[in-house]
Amino acid sequence: MATVTGLLITNAGQAKIAADISGGADLVLTQVAWGDAGGAPYDPVPSQTALVGEKYRAPIASVAVVDNAIIIDAILPADTPDAQGRASHGFQVAECGLFDAAGTLIALARMGNGYKPAPTSGQAIVATYRLKLSVANPAALTVVVDPQAQIALGREVRPQWLTVDGVANVPPVSPAQGATYAIGQAPSGAWTGFAGRIAQWIGVWSLASAPNGHRVNDHSRAESDPLRELKLINGAWVSAAATAGAYGVTRLATDAEAEASLADDVALTPRRQRATMIIDAAVSYTVYGPGADFPI
Repeated sequence: MATVTGLLITNAGQAKIAADISGGADLVLTQVAWGDAGGAPYDPVPSQTALVGEKYRAPIASVAVVDNAIIIDAILPADTPDAQGRASHGFQVAECGLFDAAGTLIALARMGNGYKPAPTSGQAIVATYRLKLSVANPAALTVVVDPQAQIALGREVRPQWLTVDGVANVPPVSPAQGATYAIGQAPSGAWTGFAGRIAQWIGVWSLASAPNGHRVNDHSRAESDPLRELKLINGAWVSAAATAGAYGVTRLATDAEAEASLADDVALTPRRQRATMIIDAAVSYTVYGPGADFPI
């Protein structure tokens, strides 16, 4: 783990942070990049708008808020193909930068210039870098998390099931620590542009995408509500109830539902099925006396 404490906020970053804190456009942090500084390590300056020699960019892996600072982890994998389409390559890690959803360099730092080898060299190194961004009001910012990283929220998103506090389009004003929501199809505020994501409040909004088919349990709904169990299909949260055409979860019918025989979204147990079976046999017959002709 590499700890970066001297993260310098750029002029553009200062402007965006100030605007967000004062109620302007939401600042959404999304990516971290590493570079070789063009072969000449340097001291960053606030006027920078890009790294000198960017080599690789990755999504943010996890986020936390500690003492009015946003702590961001990002993973530099062993395999690092670059933006120019070149195969995985090694480089000196001399600089790193934090970017927002618009591609703006928000902050950067000078690194130790350690070498990140290419796997083809016979070495495979996966490094996690920790960035510390000190701001006056961390709660005003939003961070997008990579769901495939095995850190924090990423550990919960990759499994098949996650419990959420509800499906919402508007971020709650005063969420409890750890509050988690499935974002609906018309998000606003800090969630704008992130329909179908999972949002978790950890002092900032941490947003993660989930794989298609991922399921959540909305514990704000009643046990009998078909929308209590949801699945993500093509970016939308829909009922995960079983249907005639799709596997899913199902609920056992009550005695009243079994007797009424009207519901088609519940299942019958063998006991209830036997209890509700009614055999209606109508027998009609004619008695003929001795010598009577048998009808043909």
